[in-house]
Amino acid sequence: EDEDDERSDDDDDDDSNRNTRKKRKLDVCDWIGCYSDLKQHIDSCPYQLVQCQWCRIKLMRRAHDGHIAECLLCELPCRQCNHNIARIVMNRHLKEKCPMRQVPCARCGGLVVSQRMKDHSQFDCPESLIRCRYRKYGCCMWLKRKDEENHYRSCKDMHLEQVIKKHDEASEKYEEAREKYEHERLNCKDLERRLSEAANEATEKYEEANDKYKSERLKCKDLERRLNEAIDDAD
Repeated sequence: EDEDDERSDDDDDDDSNRNTRKKRKLDVCDWIGCYSDLKQHIDSCPYQLVQCQWCRIKLMRRAHDGHIAECLLCELPCRQCNHNIARIVMNRHLKEKCPMRQVPCARCGGLVVSQRMKDHSQFDCPESLIRCRYRKYGCCMWLKRKDEENHYRSCKDMHLEQVIKKHDEASEKYEEAREKYEHERLNCKDLERRLSEAANEATEKYEEANDKYKSERLKCKDLERRLNEAIDDAD
């Protein structure tokens, strides 16, 4: 019986050694080829050590794709915003960081895309406070967007009075501006007339002075001529 046990242990050791040799054989490249082709083979050899670009761990090339499929630092495109996010923080990104995640509005409770929350609050949220669109006519009311139509219906008479009042004030200002413009236009015409008269007067004086200059010039030439004649007679 002891011999049978020893024989069984020897058989187990032989099986273990065979499995170990088989595993080692599987982990060894059996490529045989020309030395000139070695570099090209190394660049694609499944037993060559390569480095994961994300976690920097070194592993055989044949295991690389399987590792990438599980690597916690590998970046994947977010299914909502399409930004590249590491696998290890993807769930947190989807829940807390993603700009395209659905978040509840603090005012109305409706679900809104995170990056559109500002626009939602400014243009869409029924609970947001807004100014009455008749504020330029004098209505100072602040109201919730959902109450806007009711406000316009209930205050239409007040709004009409405010619009009429603003219209009357604008008409008065228009008349004042028109009268001022007409006054300035007449002043400009009067100034233009006086400038024209001054220009004509200046032109007349210039022509008069020019004629006088020409006359004196002729007299000077005549006097010069007579002096030259007198000088010649004296000689």
